Amino acid sequence: RLQSTLKRIGVNAIPAIEEVNIFKDDVVIQFTNPKVQASIAANTWVVSGTPQTKKLQDILPGII
Repeated sequence: RLQSTLKRIGVNAIPAIEEVNIFKDDVVIQFTNPKVQASIAANTWVVSGTPQTKKLQDILPGII
């Protein structure tokens, strides 16, 4: 049902994304090699994969 709704609003796969980091307070939700889909017109992004929750200070040196 979700996939049919995403198809209806026109999401497309975005290839070659190696990492997605979602920052929330002092925590980072990190996806390595995720499947990313987006519909810019619908302001919709989909990130699929296995998340890891890490503290911001643990990954900060690797981001900068």
